[in-house]
Amino acid sequence: FMVEFGWFIARPVLREIVVCWQRRGALRWRRQTVRSALLAGAIFALLVLPWRGGVDAPAVFGPLRAQGLYTPEAGYVLAGQPLARDGQPVRAGDVLAVLAAPDLERRLKRAQVEQALLDWEVQQQSFDRRLLDEGTALTRRRDAARAATTGLAAQRARLTLRAPFDGTVQTHEDLAAGTWLPRGAHLFDVIGPDGVKGDAFVGEDQVAHIGAGDAARFVASLPESRTLRCRV
Repeated sequence: FMVEFGWFIARPVLREIVVCWQRRGALRWRRQTVRSALLAGAIFALLVLPWRGGVDAPAVFGPLRAQGLYTPEAGYVLAGQPLARDGQPVRAGDVLAVLAAPDLERRLKRAQVEQALLDWEVQQQSFDRRLLDEGTALTRRRDAARAATTGLAAQRARLTLRAPFDGTVQTHEDLAAGTWLPRGAHLFDVIGPDGVKGDAFVGEDQVAHIGAGDAARFVASLPESRTLRCRV
């Protein structure tokens, strides 16, 4: 292939260039020559030069404010408590569901018993020789037990799922009292009432070409959807 390319294409072109260079004194620019040169330059610019100044990137459009809520611990939906339904409007702080986690409850009660015992031992330390010998180590153990109890209590508080802001609930599970759920189950999405946004990811070499306030267009993958004009 390389031999044929060199003999039938490259060789004639080089010979023409050499002859033109040797006869450069006799050659003159004519109207047809200028027109041909301009046409060749335009074709070269169209096919070779990077004439597009925009940045293309895949994007996903969605609500301006949206947040998912997940089960922090494995447990079940507690009966007799509020339970949000699909499409229900909510206000910030409204209870969407209350879960019970038996394993977490056992760990919390064990930590509370241990803290109560250590609190009593610290109070009695000055009257008991055995406790007195432990010195400040007993106080440190009591402080660690208090921290553990506080942490477990905070985890239990997270079992009450609340709306982070005003919006509408979208459910992802068929929930009912007693429904057992694994840790990390996607239960709800709270969708804000106003606005939409698009998320697009571009390469590092394209970031320099994008600035805040630039105009952008979102073209949906569905042909029947209209193009949305946006701003970075």
